[in-house]
Amino acid sequence: MAIQDSKLPEGWAPPRGFQLLISEDPSRGASLFIGNSMRATKLNLNTNLVAVAARISCPKAVTVCSIYLLPGKNISRNSFIDLVQQLPKPYILLGDFNAHSPLWRAERLDQRGKIIENFLILKLDHILQKDSIMMKD
Repeated sequence: MAIQDSKLPEGWAPPRGFQLLISEDPSRGASLFIGNSMRATKLNLNTNLVAVAARISCPKAVTVCSIYLLPGKNISRNSFIDLVQQLPKPYILLGDFNAHSPLWRAERLDQRGKIIENFLILKLDHILQKDSIMMKD
């Protein structure tokens, strides 16, 4: 389970049966709750974004990243892409992006929305190209 803007109080403990992984600044918080039955390794992320990621084996390995983009704080396309490029594949990116786009029924498009839109379009294009190459064989 991923929670963003968690603002966990100091000394707070996760529910029984779960381990808690939190971003470097828990007061602004991105967090992951991972069942104790799963083998998980927290990844060291080199980013100025509020994020936490873990490589989880269940039974195949997958990377899960929780990200919280604070409202009103400017982010760059490069900082977002740099974060994603640090995630071993396959990965699941979960977050509160505080981004607006008509693609997800927001009434307006903002800068963050453009960044997320472009990322999704780039990834979708890559997936479609890989699938079409695979279909030719």
